[in-house]
Amino acid sequence: MTEELRIVASASNETEAEMIVEWLSEAGIRSMPQMSSRGIRLGAAAERDIYVEAKDYERALEVVNGEAPSEAELAALSEAAATQESRPKGKDQLGEPYESVEIPVPKGADWERALDRTSEPEPAPRKDSTP
Repeated sequence: MTEELRIVASASNETEAEMIVEWLSEAGIRSMPQMSSRGIRLGAAAERDIYVEAKDYERALEVVNGEAPSEAELAALSEAAATQESRPKGKDQLGEPYESVEIPVPKGADWERALDRTSEPEPAPRKDSTP
């Protein structure tokens, strides 16, 4: 990012910042979270400012301020998600077999994203410049 940067959003913590960065990435907008200079710096719990290039600012605002799905839409998406029944082994304290539960199955895109992250080369170790 060599152009002027602008803050498009502020996140309450690192996890929220990662979510916003992911939204922007999916929209083709490069962004960079940076620990905020406001408040107390508490590591992962510290506020983050999300920066984008000035040329992408308006489009980034649209992504960040986009309409959130309603509770009904979220419920429909949750029900439509693929699940599989667990097959627990063993017995509980009363000697009863554990009950099976429905667990979500990751979508292909989730796996692809995770695999892409693992295929990124690690940075080369820094060499000490002292003789």
